[in-house]
Amino acid sequence: MLKTRILTAAVGIPVILFVVITGNLIFAAFVTALAVASWIEFANMMRRKHPDISVWIGIGGICLLLGWSFFVGPKSIDVPITAIILVYLARPVVGGNIFSLADVGIELLGILYIGVSFSAFISLRSLQEPFGGAPSSVPAGVIFLGLILAGTWANDTAAYFAGRALGRHKMVPQISPAKTWEGFGAGFVGTIVIVALAGLAFGQPMRITLLIGVLIGLAAPLGDLAESVFKRYAGVKDSGHILPGHGGILDRFDSLMFVAPIIYHFLFASL
Repeated sequence: MLKTRILTAAVGIPVILFVVITGNLIFAAFVTALAVASWIEFANMMRRKHPDISVWIGIGGICLLLGWSFFVGPKSIDVPITAIILVYLARPVVGGNIFSLADVGIELLGILYIGVSFSAFISLRSLQEPFGGAPSSVPAGVIFLGLILAGTWANDTAAYFAGRALGRHKMVPQISPAKTWEGFGAGFVGTIVIVALAGLAFGQPMRITLLIGVLIGLAAPLGDLAESVFKRYAGVKDSGHILPGHGGILDRFDSLMFVAPIIYHFLFASL
């Protein structure tokens, strides 16, 4: 299992870094593909209990949110969010007894959870103003995405190995039996160290990178646990099987899906 995880990461990480550095439409298309795949996994999980959930309407909502972020910008993202909410409030009326309020809630939650989270990646990549004296040859969006990718991967890796070696005290065994406070602590510290070093390499102020590290250290495990709640509800172990050793797209990106919007709004408020 560990060897498979490492091999998958060895292939996936260079692809992600290439797409992040390239940016523009290639980056937006790649993120949209990840978001659509995540939505399909989410919908398939939820259809075990809510068979009337529509995969295709959800794909439309996801594409609307990400397309808006790329072509229009994040400042007016409330416009497509409002449109999606209104459409889903109308669905029980149009569908009658076929589509229940429970279906509305689950489907709307999934679209906003996935669409808003992945939209934040596009918003982060579009940022132009770095803190401090970052090299002009490195776009600000690349710096910030690099920090959250490095920090989240460090969190996951440190928590995994420390939890296996030292884990004794369970965090929330009813949600994720393998998560321990020892793993959380190691992940938190590892995140701050890696983000601080990466920020230093990019010429970013230590105060800002330390704050980013703290936010990632708190948000990453929460994102992991949030997805575990969905899997528990659906009665599945993994969201999918597309990534050998990692499960589905949601299983691999769940932490980043919490980290990206939190760091984007922190940066947006600070710049």
